[in-house]
Amino acid sequence: MPPDWPALRAEFPALADWTFLNAATIGQLPRRTVDAVTRHLVRRDELACTDLFEWFDHADRLRGSIARLIHCEAADIAFMPNASTALSLLLGGIDWRPGDRFVTLADDFPNQYYYGQMLAARGVAFAAVPFSNSKPRCGRPRESSR
Repeated sequence: MPPDWPALRAEFPALADWTFLNAATIGQLPRRTVDAVTRHLVRRDELACTDLFEWFDHADRLRGSIARLIHCEAADIAFMPNASTALSLLLGGIDWRPGDRFVTLADDFPNQYYYGQMLAARGVAFAAVPFSNSKPRCGRPRESSR
């Protein structure tokens, strides 16, 4: 079944009057998200946060729903405040060594450059390659040196 584009657009009130193309920073929230956050905040005020530990149950149920959607385990789902934080944690968890390579797209969000430049100072090769709409030319993967 094809997507119902008018219904999807209606989830984002700003799209009634605007063409919004920037999703890399402060994106538009769908109505259902605003409604869910509003319900949470109203409940929080009504109960004076006495239900704090139930919030974790809600987060766990959400993890389970996301896991089913993308076919993984709920324990594999982590909530991060933003993509930059998530990327920094991911990159910080890699055992980078001199001679390793870090590659990102040219003109991408700056966070990749910050981390790449920090790694370059420790001997990791850093490259920002231009994005191309052409079909990628792939050769045989090289065997890892590790």
